[in-house]
Formats: sequence, C-alpha cells, structure tokens
Amino acid sequence: MHILALPLRIAPGQFSGGSALRVLDPLAACARLEPGLSVTVAESDDGAAYDLALIERSWRDDVTIADARALVRGLRRRGIGIVHTLDDNLYDLFATGGGGPDRLTQLAVVAFFSRTADAVIVSTEALAEVARRFNDHVFVFPNHLAPDLLGSAPTAGEAAADGAVRVGYMGTLTHLGDLRMVLAGVKAALHDEPRLRFEVVGVGDSGLIETLLSPYPVTLLRPPHHDYHTFMRWFVDEVRWDIGIAPLAEGVVNHTKSDLKFLDYVASGAAAILADAPPYQWLRERPDLAVVVPASPEAWGEAIVSLARDGERRRQQNAAAWRYLHEERLLPAHAGQYLGFLVDILAGLRVPGSARRTPERVQI
Repeated sequence: MHILALPLRIAPGQFSGGSALRVLDPLAACARLEPGLSVTVAESDDGAAYDLALIERSWRDDVTIADARALVRGLRRRGIGIVHTLDDNLYDLFATGGGGPDRLTQLAVVAFFSRTADAVIVSTEALAEVARRFNDHVFVFPNHLAPDLLGSAPTAGEAAADGAVRVGYMGTLTHLGDLRMVLAGVKAALHDEPRLRFEVVGVGDSGLIETLLSPYPVTLLRPPHHDYHTFMRWFVDEVRWDIGIAPLAEGVVNHTKSDLKFLDYVASGAAAILADAPPYQWLRERPDLAVVVPASPEAWGEAIVSLARDGERRRQQNAAAWRYLHEERLLPAHAGQYLGFLVDILAGLRVPGSARRTPERVQI
C-alpha cells in the first residue's frame, strides 16, 4: 500500500502541531508494523501513483475552495482513494464564528473534503456523529501517544526546592474561554494556599492573562515550536507542574473533543484536574487517575487547594495514570487498528459497485 500524507500545512515546510498526533505518528507506526506500507509526506499532491491520500483538516491554512477542488480532482483522476482526518469539530467551530476571518472558506473546504472522501477518520465517537452528517463511512481512532513523547517518570508529589506547588494550564487561543470559566476558582486557590504558583502555556497574550489573574502573579511559558514532538519534549523536560488543569466550557465543539490534555499532563508527570465534561467523563469511574470537577469556580478552587496540599495523593494519582498511559494509550499497541482502517477503506474501493464512491460524493 502506498500512501500520500497531506498534513495541515501552516507555513512553508511546517505542519500543524496535531499533524504528528493524528497523521504522521500513526502512519509511521503502521509502517513499522507492515513493511509493505510506504508513506510519502508532502505539502501538496506530487502527481505520483498512490493507493490512498490522507488529507488532514483543511490541508492548508491558506487554502481556497478552488485549491481543494483541484486537489481532489487530481487525486480522483489517478484513481487514488481519499481519507479525511479530523481531531476537532471544525464544522461547528467555523459555522459558529470561530477560526478567524477565513472561517467560512475553511468551513467550505473541511465540509468538501469530508463529503468527497471515501472515508473519514476522527478521534472521538461524539465527533464521528457530527462527521456522519457529511460521510457515511467514519472510523474512530482515539488519540494515543508515541512512546518518545513521555517524560522519564512521574514527579507529582515531589517537593520543589522552593516549597512551591506549581499548577498549570495549557491551550491554544481558542481555549481562552475555558480558562476564564474557572479563573475565579484559580484566584481563590491562590489566595487560600500561599505555596501555589500558577503557570500558563499558550492561550493568549501576556497582558491579557496577567490582567485576568490580577492581583495574583502568573508565569507565562513560551514553547519553542509549533511542532508537536518538539513541544512535547520541551513540555515533559522543562515544564515541571505538580498539577495540570483542564476546564472545558459547555458547547457543541467542546462536547466532541478528546481526552488528549489528560494524556499530555500524565506524560509530563503532572496530576490532572479535569472538567466534568464529555471528553473526561469516563474518568468519573477512575478516581485513581484524575480529579473530575463540575463546572463551578468554587469547586475548581477547592479541588486545586485540596490536591495541592496532599502530595501523597498527587503521587499516587499520577503513578496510577502513568501505568494507565503505558498499558492502554501508547501508539504502538494500537497501530494495527489504524492500519486495519486503511486496509478496509482500500478494500472497499476495489469492490465493483462499492457504495464508498457514490456519484454524489465524487462530483467535483
């Protein structure tokens, strides 16, 4: 099987952070599992012969609908099957005003790719339900981490040299609303527990974050690069949080998100406090792995203070979560599932009269 991978390009020679997680790492793991699989990673269609082309999200940040149509037309002319991959509900994100000034173009492109693809691969069942509005053939592949993204060992519960307990939050600009939802609770925790130090990665500019946290200090950490592997190596090696928080506001977009932030926090050695929201609700049954908190600033403040004051609980929680991550959520153990999806998709294309390629879906 020969695959053309077209991850989301955000600049010449640079792919999005999620490209490694959803396309590059899974395909590399599949290639190690199946030597007959070859993968070409490119910014655009190179005109060569392939069995399948994997298109991530909107393919390019500067894409136009004409670009998208030309890409699909060229692939179809050469008989190449198309797989669209998504890890976020971009359909509703763009439709409800998120995503910046080009959101309508991005919405048109994402919807076009999903409709014209032979199959769509997403990260959660909730997102699959949305994707099925555009395509009948949707596969769910949860997020898993490559082993080289993990830190050396859990550190939550170990006393810092200065006696401080560091609480952190990370997220992109689209997650500012999630953080604002619990800021009152974070500020209450900083007031009640003098040892707490609050740190933020991403989300917004320093002036805005400092204003929102005023009069309490906040440290803004700047990651070195958008590349997911580079970011995660920096995150697990340099960012030493005792607690990582993951609030999540109500909304159709957040409802379909994955539990990736939980995995990232565990990989870095931080104990996790998570929103009682769909991506994390499975952890209600696993209180040994994380603290799950309802959408109340008071509850968040109390949870942060309680976990900050209990180093042994943090240690036990992160040790259990570390074991879970190694036993259940590392990519090599699940590469066969991803490879199976690709084999099934390709097999469906080769069946005469297959419904995977209806006239409506390939009309471009």
